[in-house]
Amino acid sequence: MLTALPDSMRGAILMCAATGTRLDNTAERGIRVSRMDITDETSFSAWLETSQLSNIHVREALVLASKVAAAPDIAAELCWSDDPDYTTGYVASKTQYIRIPHLKSFGSPVGGRIFFVSPGSDIDNLITYLEEQPVLIKPPLPGGDNYAISD
Repeated sequence: MLTALPDSMRGAILMCAATGTRLDNTAERGIRVSRMDITDETSFSAWLETSQLSNIHVREALVLASKVAAAPDIAAELCWSDDPDYTTGYVASKTQYIRIPHLKSFGSPVGGRIFFVSPGSDIDNLITYLEEQPVLIKPPLPGGDNYAISD
């Protein structure tokens, strides 16, 4: 679905996790997740550094993935960057964030997100949460495993 696009979507596709049917009607606009940040930037930066994940792509991805994972009825998220120089993507759920190196070809400007949604979800409520609900993410505790991350 995303690989057939001539350019990146600006937001995410909502897809039924059971059937693969697209659930939003936003065309190439997609669902734009916004209004999220971290509660303690210093602690989060230190945690990223000790986890050897201290680049801006990972910081932004973890905050966004955390809001998405906390959303009602989200089963998982698949994402890859539209940055031509960044080839890593990820799959995230409520319990895990898995980075996938070399998910796309170097130099490709096409990226995207798919949010896999549980069947029977209230799509309008979900979109409102993702686009409008302010959310503050707590950074993981030092030495804690609040969020499982792997490559």
